[in-house]
Amino acid sequence: MRIISFRKGEISTPIVAILVTVAALAVTGVAVAWMTKIGFSASQQGILTVIGTSTISEDDNYLYITFTVKNLGNRNATLYSIQLGGSKPIQLDPSHVVVEVDGINATGYPVVPRGDEAHVVVISIPIGNFNAEELRNIRSNATTGISLHTNQGSISFSSYYLGE
Repeated sequence: MRIISFRKGEISTPIVAILVTVAALAVTGVAVAWMTKIGFSASQQGILTVIGTSTISEDDNYLYITFTVKNLGNRNATLYSIQLGGSKPIQLDPSHVVVEVDGINATGYPVVPRGDEAHVVVISIPIGNFNAEELRNIRSNATTGISLHTNQGSISFSSYYLGE
């Protein structure tokens, strides 16, 4: 007759196997839940694209940046700031600039709605927001690089200077 004896503190091999399996399943469950959450969040965003030709014009007081944008995503995109050439970011709120989306003045930060429609955006920036060198660069170049900063990321595009 064979006697099985255990020393104090030993854990049998089947119990260790069960504990390792349970731990692996728990880690896998946490990883799947995290990836599902990240994937859902990543798919819920605005995707802005500028279509057509963007232009810059001016009068005695303002530079006018006009462009057509489409939001291909499934969330609205809020426009926060704009940079022309090497200028510092200019906030797109009513206390700094006038922004129209489809001919309607924005009362806060402007929003580009999601959907298949294109929207015409006109940003009127007081000339005082630019130093002399920045204005000279905008006026002397045929095109100016623009960065538009939104809650969904930044987009860059070129804009043609039309003059006064």
